[in-house]
Amino acid sequence: MSLRATSTAVARALAVVVRARVVLAPALALVALTVTGCSEKKPPPIMVWDFAKGLTVRRAALTAVVTPPGGPVLAIGYDRPEGRIANTPVCLERTGGLWTPIAMPPASAGTSTVIRAAVIASDGTVWACGRVADYEPDPSLILPVVYHYVGGVWTEFPIAGAGDLSGIDLLGIAAQGSGPGLVLRAVGTSANGTAGAAITYASGAWSRDSVQPPSGGPPWWLAAIGRAPDGTWYAAGARFDVAGGAVYVDDGTHGWTLRQGPVGYPSLQFNALAFDPEGYAWLAGNYAIGDSLQGALFRGASGSFSPASITRRSSGGFQIHCIGFDAFGHGWVGGRRSGLQPFIAGSSGHGWDERLTQVEPGEVAGNETFIVGNTIHGICAAGAESGYAVGYAEVLDFEGLSENEAFIYEFIPRPPGEIDRVRPAPRPSRIAGSNY
Repeated sequence: MSLRATSTAVARALAVVVRARVVLAPALALVALTVTGCSEKKPPPIMVWDFAKGLTVRRAALTAVVTPPGGPVLAIGYDRPEGRIANTPVCLERTGGLWTPIAMPPASAGTSTVIRAAVIASDGTVWACGRVADYEPDPSLILPVVYHYVGGVWTEFPIAGAGDLSGIDLLGIAAQGSGPGLVLRAVGTSANGTAGAAITYASGAWSRDSVQPPSGGPPWWLAAIGRAPDGTWYAAGARFDVAGGAVYVDDGTHGWTLRQGPVGYPSLQFNALAFDPEGYAWLAGNYAIGDSLQGALFRGASGSFSPASITRRSSGGFQIHCIGFDAFGHGWVGGRRSGLQPFIAGSSGHGWDERLTQVEPGEVAGNETFIVGNTIHGICAAGAESGYAVGYAEVLDFEGLSENEAFIYEFIPRPPGEIDRVRPAPRPSRIAGSNY
């Protein structure tokens, strides 16, 4: 081969190499960009309890929150509009990220209605309970009240045929079945809050349950009720003759039977109970330490109740007022902690951990009110990354009269790197309802 031919062949080969480098360069750049992009991907957000803003019923007291199948989420309680002394039932639904009121009629008897609790029935409808009074500041007549939510509409569900129910204030409700097989059971207080009471709706009629008081007599009451997966009914509340609180069980044959509660917890007052997907009963409440109340959580198994520890992220005491599980075992408890801050702890089956909340800075609205985050009264789980908590702060107006300020927390994602914002401690002289 001549020198000229050799030179031509070399030139052609170099041209092929150059063209290959031109073709491969974008692909290699894309690969490098993809690899670099993966290494620089932002970390996923973390979940926090954030304060919902823009509520239209800030003078309300929200006491329960539920997530019916297909939605919307409902926050339920009672409101006392400006210039009135009577309470009216209130419900907010979460639509489009906002909480908007939906109509809830006043009770047919009395003038002042207070809603204490709510529950989702097996058919997806919602039941709520409480009491109605003739005159809120100094009632001479108190009667139990029950509401039903179906098809987006609230109606009062009449209570009749169970005898004299005057003085009964319903604090907890549970539902089983639907249609002709519907069973409603509700518990609360009677005799000016010094005794317990229970009523049942079954086979289309109401009746008052027979509940034997604790041996020490009054005061005692019932505050929560639920049905275990095996069909056993549980009711819990307070007794003060012995330690351990009031725990009653109805197996469907022997009626309500008083059981021994957790040993070693003086003046224990249960506020809530729930069942996890495995069928274990969980009871939550508060017991006396000096002149304060300290929260406690228990899991029931084989007829006894064992305390469940909560890993803390804050200092000081705390109280528990509500508990809720979803169908997958995610659970939350709520209440308040020292400094009148909300208290929330959660579990997904591997222990309970406190979660701090995001809140607005404390507000002083002229000389009218001093507002501070206070107690969570209702909480629900809706999956690993969704939950809702409701409650209210009890505040004093410029005349020293007590008023309520409703609040809602939502469990939402937050960009990493932010820190929890805690509301500054308020002036104790301006706070109502504190025992810390």
